[in-house]
Amino acid sequence: MGSWTQLLVEDPKAGKAKYRLRGKSIKLNVADKIKRGHDGLFDSLGSKQLRIVMPYHAREDIFNDASDVAKRLGSEFPRLDMSNSNIKYCQLARGEADLLWYMTTGLYEKETNEPVAHHVAGVLLAEEAGAQVADLDGKPIQWCGSKMSENRGIIVTDPSILMIEGVVNAVRDGTVTSIEEYDKRCEKRQEINNDMRKIFDTMGKLTSGDEKTIREAKERNLLDDENEFKNEKKGFESATKSIEKYLDDDRQMNELANDAIRSTKPMLGNRSPERT
Repeated sequence: MGSWTQLLVEDPKAGKAKYRLRGKSIKLNVADKIKRGHDGLFDSLGSKQLRIVMPYHAREDIFNDASDVAKRLGSEFPRLDMSNSNIKYCQLARGEADLLWYMTTGLYEKETNEPVAHHVAGVLLAEEAGAQVADLDGKPIQWCGSKMSENRGIIVTDPSILMIEGVVNAVRDGTVTSIEEYDKRCEKRQEINNDMRKIFDTMGKLTSGDEKTIREAKERNLLDDENEFKNEKKGFESATKSIEKYLDDDRQMNELANDAIRSTKPMLGNRSPERT
């Protein structure tokens, strides 16, 4: 039956409804760019750039993955529109975007377990407007159950601009890079953990009055005022006790590192290694 759009306007005279329809309904086709606003900077690039809609996130590694895949598709400066709703599928259906994808956990993750209810209505609208749909591996979406446990993310394309197979190939190549970058981030985080362990080990020796450690700290200009340090001794002892249960457990420290990298909030370790 297709997907259709119609203007909805606020009307104070409409009673409890408050809104009414205006004009004729328009049948949507992803290839008909019926509403594509102008962006001075974006339009000045002088070359065709992809307009991609994706979920909003705070993680730089996912943004890097998205930018990398876009470059593999030939778009050096893609326009990434981000939001957290089904409106993304509507943007694609009405021609405001060329491509939609969900890679919410980073390409190095093989599972996403997205809730079915967050996508099924939007995907239906996009498909009825002529869009192609698959997961990040090119497999059909399995809509049974509450979670999309059989699929890794989602790709929705305007086939007049991008075929689904081309995007899947770019995602596959980008996944290799993402895994390599993830391993580097883990190594970097583990280096930080080791540095923390050394710091707290030194603090423990200083607070215990280890003369050799105090002398070495003075020689390296790490301890300017021994009396001032002694006044902070209780604080150092308390901090050491709080973290020592982690410092002595390599497995737990590594888990903390990996959890930090997967965090949805920006923090040290989420940046790509070359920028750290």
